[in-house]
Amino acid sequence: MTRPVPFGIRDARREDVAALAKLHVATFREAHGRLGAPTFELRESQWRDAFERERDWFCYVAEAPDGRLIGFAKGTLHDGGVPGFEGELNKIYVLRAWHRQGIGRQLVEHVARRFLERGVGSMLLFGDARNPSNGFYERLGAERLYSRDGEFDGGYGWRDLHRLVGAASVGMSFETSTADSTNEDEDMRDRLIRSIPLALLVGVSCHSARSPATESIPSGARERVIRGGSLELHALEWPGEGTPLVMLHGLGGNAASWAALVRQLPGRHVIAVDLPGHGASPMASTWDFIPLARDLVTAVRGRWPGSHIWIGHSWGGKLAVATAAADSFTRGLVLVDAVQASPLRVADPVGTVEHLFAGELDAWPSLESALMAVRELPQFSPWTPDVELAFRRAVAVQPDGRVVPLLSREKGAAVMRTFTTDLTEAASKIQAPVFVISAPNSVFERAQHTLFPKADFVSLAGNHWLQISNVSGTSGALLAWLRQKSL
Repeated sequence: MTRPVPFGIRDARREDVAALAKLHVATFREAHGRLGAPTFELRESQWRDAFERERDWFCYVAEAPDGRLIGFAKGTLHDGGVPGFEGELNKIYVLRAWHRQGIGRQLVEHVARRFLERGVGSMLLFGDARNPSNGFYERLGAERLYSRDGEFDGGYGWRDLHRLVGAASVGMSFETSTADSTNEDEDMRDRLIRSIPLALLVGVSCHSARSPATESIPSGARERVIRGGSLELHALEWPGEGTPLVMLHGLGGNAASWAALVRQLPGRHVIAVDLPGHGASPMASTWDFIPLARDLVTAVRGRWPGSHIWIGHSWGGKLAVATAAADSFTRGLVLVDAVQASPLRVADPVGTVEHLFAGELDAWPSLESALMAVRELPQFSPWTPDVELAFRRAVAVQPDGRVVPLLSREKGAAVMRTFTTDLTEAASKIQAPVFVISAPNSVFERAQHTLFPKADFVSLAGNHWLQISNVSGTSGALLAWLRQKSL
């Protein structure tokens, strides 16, 4: 289009959910390509959840004369990770056919005005240095944010929103640019934040370990990077109240495996960790429980000092015993069909991995074929948008479109060989309350009774992956136990 076409800007409404989801899918594919792009069902679920949660965000939409949505911009308060900025332009997209109409400029101006109305005078965004539309932000007066070593990787900021709004109001010519950037990759965002020096010229480093197209961060969560000893780990944090619940997933899972359960714990502060070699976390030098637990406790306490309640599923449950024993501030331990702390020998580790994870150990030709293939597997049943996010976090999309699982036969077997580790002494040192949640006919339950004779026990319907197969039962039992123990 070369001639301006009328459009309108208004607040997004709950009834816009379907249209917003459709627009989000279309603009994301235009900006990042179709490879691994989120589905309409996923986007619709995310927007619906956003409107149902407490509104700590706002969104403007651009409408065509016929009422179609053609762009949107979302604003949130910045969490303080970058000193000097209070607000965050979290997402901004405009359909490519509507570029160069001034829509992006109007959306940014509306977001800036809303922030000023709320007493927020500065704003930043986390983008992509490769985005051809980055000049748009510079023409709007944004400064580039550089890393300590002088690299620019897509971060921009406005330190005075009055100047941004004032420039727009006097008609400065910004219409020659487009706006299709977005902060979709929270992993990249956290990497940006942790590289920032405490100088006024904020530094930003953007080296994402995961393509934005993989879209594997549940709504309401923030991705964090934590370090302890030799470990570098990624984690998802849901801010809230109370003693933090630190969740450790099982073999083949990741932090997003807990997302459906976390939704049933409203208002609780939850931290779900990607264990080494899973999700976005790199491999560790060892699978041994004791050094892993020591470094994991150091990493968690370094970011979230104070007391913790450790929650672990399967392999993560045995590790949670070791972390609870190593953390002098442990207030509780919850084991979700957890591998026992006493020695457990797996006779054929490779064969056991192939049996338990059949259907998700080999590459798929595309993401679409992968999603169709795994949705009936017990570890992903029932299939929901939250489960889809967890699966996306468990795979890597290759340049040729193939999808490769992060879990391999060799990795799984290496973890299972550590199940022979004897953590009985560590279990005996835990003085905090213990809650054991078991699946039907659990092979671990008898050993848990021996290890924790004073613990509270409950058996729930579902399969081994209770946090997915029986979300309501698991969350209800957990909340009741937390209330009973005043945790």
